[in-house]
Amino acid sequence: MKTRTFLIAALYLLAACAKDEGADGSNQPGNETGDETPQETSISFTADIPAFVKGESRTTVDNNWSELLNPAVAVEIDGVVKAYTVDVKGSLTSEDSFLWGDKKEVTVNAWYPYAEGSKISDEALTVMADQSKLENFVGSDQLEVVSATVTPSYSVLSFSHRVAKLVCSLTVENGTAEGAIVRLLNLKQVQEGTSVTATSDWKALMVPQTIPAGQDFVEVTVPSMGNLSFVSAPVTDFVFERGKVYYLNINVSKEGTTTVEISSAVAWGNSDTVSVPGNSTDVNPSPDEPEWGSGDGDTDMSGESSEVNPSPSEPEWGSGESEEMPGTSSGVNPSPEAPSWSPEQPVELPGTTNNNEFTGN
Repeated sequence: MKTRTFLIAALYLLAACAKDEGADGSNQPGNETGDETPQETSISFTADIPAFVKGESRTTVDNNWSELLNPAVAVEIDGVVKAYTVDVKGSLTSEDSFLWGDKKEVTVNAWYPYAEGSKISDEALTVMADQSKLENFVGSDQLEVVSATVTPSYSVLSFSHRVAKLVCSLTVENGTAEGAIVRLLNLKQVQEGTSVTATSDWKALMVPQTIPAGQDFVEVTVPSMGNLSFVSAPVTDFVFERGKVYYLNINVSKEGTTTVEISSAVAWGNSDTVSVPGNSTDVNPSPDEPEWGSGDGDTDMSGESSEVNPSPSEPEWGSGESEEMPGTSSGVNPSPEAPSWSPEQPVELPGTTNNNEFTGN
């Protein structure tokens, strides 16, 4: 009987020890809930991209990566490059993804299109020559992320453009610009040759560079003028930087001379969906002005509502304003100068109807 009692006590003791050892999970693999351990958690990303041109780029319109010929994006962490696949919403995942391990944050470089091994250097970057073909125009865009810090709670990669975009506006004084062909001449880093043919609406991508004053830069072929070609050179150096949109005005005069000038330059960002020079009037009236100037806009519409002030320059109604409508409501004050009704004022109010008289107080 003593032996049996001893064995039962020993079994209870072993069970208690096993329970104590597993209470903090120190002797158990993983954790009690069965969640994935941090070492096994994959690093995934969301790709955020500035807008390209609405309706033209399949890679950068409203962060939509749909219909890519190659949806592979290169992601580099600690010198190791892996291919991630981007979906239509910008989610980047990989079958051979990076793992968080014990890291609290990582530094990420990324680029599109995917290039195995390392990113194409700035010196080796090229654009396609015939951008009148949509696939060549879109395919000339290059995107990158440089040294982005990513954490488990924030894993957005914000891509920027490595090339410059030109948007041309064409005026033909002795004909129409319909069907005109615009070519950019004497460019560096073009895949085939030294010129780029713009799209049918005269847009083009180019590697950042400087076009010196006096060097032939724009060639315009005008069908309405017998397919004559006109060449123009800038009068000052044109400096084109990465990640910017440049609006060019090209004018073919009646005499057949051609001039070209940069009317404005803006950052190539998410709001860049307008097809006219300058910023949207919803934001700024022009690229160089942070607000509306004295000569801008319709003079019939003042800067402030008359419900607040009678004019932008006057904080209250002036002496020349209509006496039938004082600046302050009579429901609050009888006039701007008097805070309350005074005994000396007439009790009969103007504007009464139906021959009835109303008295104050």
